[in-house]
Amino acid sequence: MNVNKIVDRVIRSSLKKSEVEDKRKDTSKPWGFVIMIDHALSGWGKAAEGRSYYVIAVDSQKEADVVMDYAKSRSEMKNVRLRHYLPKISDSDHMSIVDKDIATAWFSNVQSRKLSKKVKAVKFEELDDDAKEKAREWYRDGGMDYEWWDGEEDYFKEEGKKKGFDIDTMYFTGFSSQGDGASWEGQVDLLEFIKGHNAESQYPKIMQFYIEMGGENYEPHAFNITVSGRYSHSNTMSINSIRVSSIDGYEGTEDWSNEEINAFDETLEKELTEVEEWALEEARAYADEYYRSLEKVYDSLMSDESVDANIMNNGYEFNEDGSIL
Repeated sequence: MNVNKIVDRVIRSSLKKSEVEDKRKDTSKPWGFVIMIDHALSGWGKAAEGRSYYVIAVDSQKEADVVMDYAKSRSEMKNVRLRHYLPKISDSDHMSIVDKDIATAWFSNVQSRKLSKKVKAVKFEELDDDAKEKAREWYRDGGMDYEWWDGEEDYFKEEGKKKGFDIDTMYFTGFSSQGDGASWEGQVDLLEFIKGHNAESQYPKIMQFYIEMGGENYEPHAFNITVSGRYSHSNTMSINSIRVSSIDGYEGTEDWSNEEINAFDETLEKELTEVEEWALEEARAYADEYYRSLEKVYDSLMSDESVDANIMNNGYEFNEDGSIL
């Protein structure tokens, strides 16, 4: 499977907003949705920068079985599954929702089509070892065409807040090419970062200025993290600078001499520069941690055990040589 191709769509998500086109007259929630990705339409038209989802609303398990059976017989339809909720799609994807009034052919008796082909449908567990490996290769090539990283991304965004990281967007490509890695864009809250790393005593002037002298109300106290370049690894991340012109006029400085103010300004500038460098180092390390976690999840999902279970749970059927039916 080309993981870079999938993830690049996420990176390019700002180019085109996702579009959900519900063609049903009755748009109330049905019993379920048969969801599939149309590889023939993905990459052009309304899904020019992403994937084309085709979703059919069904009113019962019986209807779902018939529709899924037909979907699996069509080579352009991938990752066919039944859900009771609509999928989360990326910004560049397109999703078309229909029902039996529109997609009437999908609800006809598919079993008769299979019999007319006179092709023996073989379940995965019935294949020999060579055929099973071929079936696994087919699944690995297209079976991961969904946002399998969502759980890790949500977890790292939430945990990042404890470190002072307010993450807007996370990127990655993986897992075997030069330039692979992860990065993120967002903000580093200066005070939360220092507190989250128990470093208040290392930066006394920063803490004094922003907490005791009211600097938090008037001066910037969040670094911006940005990503640049064509790769996604952590070294593509950079950080802006926080600069404070002078503490002159802030709370508690009314009786300070110019020498005292200048000395404080100089030390504050030195602390801000030091914590800026440290924050970028920690932000990159957090992106690397995210990448290692994703790699473990991906390796687990690509294992024979996981692939076999997903193939059987989805009820895919094959020819005797392991090619998809």
